[in-house]
Amino acid sequence: MIHESEQAAVLNAAFDSTNIKFYDRSVALAALKADGREVVFTDDGTARIHYDGEQLDLADALTRLGFDRRELIDGRTLPREGAGTARQGTLSKADFPDVQSRVKFIRENGAEAWEKLPTVNHDTKPVTTREDWYKLSRAEKVRRIASDPHAFSKLPAAPSAANPVTKLEQVAPGTQVNRAALEHEKKIRGGR
Repeated sequence: MIHESEQAAVLNAAFDSTNIKFYDRSVALAALKADGREVVFTDDGTARIHYDGEQLDLADALTRLGFDRRELIDGRTLPREGAGTARQGTLSKADFPDVQSRVKFIRENGAEAWEKLPTVNHDTKPVTTREDWYKLSRAEKVRRIASDPHAFSKLPAAPSAANPVTKLEQVAPGTQVNRAALEHEKKIRGGR
């Protein structure tokens, strides 16, 4: 039997090996143990849990939990290739920067799998405005609304594009703009 301090080290090592950023590890562990699941520590220093109808290493179960309960994690840290055959990944064509990686993917998965990949995946990017919301896939919108029915209404509208003079001032703070000359130019050109 493993001592409690060693159990904590094994738990933390499992969280670290997933490379997924959980907002609160204790909440994630409680969600994993829901429905009466128990973490079993073996004599060789590994942890296993019964999840998805099979006995899994704790790190694999935590990865699947990350895909299932995205409110517990930073979605940008999920593995892009997914969790094996258990959870679909978030790959997009933009994840393959060179021709060799594209050819390798097509050889391994086929041309149909390549065609099904989205050009850019917006589901893993942070959603801060309604404009970002519109870019999400339908499945991701449904998942977010299921966890929070007011997810869309809480988002602010996208900021309107600034006029060219304001953009100039944003690029070079402290610049002097001769607004009188600009207005004079508009009058000469007929308001254009």
